[in-house]
Amino acid sequence: MSIVFLAMNGFDPLAYASVTLFVSWGIDVQQVILSFSIVGLIIALTILWRGQTYRNYKSNY
Repeated sequence: MSIVFLAMNGFDPLAYASVTLFVSWGIDVQQVILSFSIVGLIIALTILWRGQTYRNYKSNY
């Protein structure tokens, strides 16, 4: 539960700061959102691909 809370609330200041920084450099906000979403998609697919080991794990307890 704490990892979910961190993902929801802990990265908000970093996201606000990075978006503000890129927009102040003159990068279009749509390009910033597109690039962040592509990075998020790559991270999600990597976790999905690497997480098969954990999903197939059978506990002896």
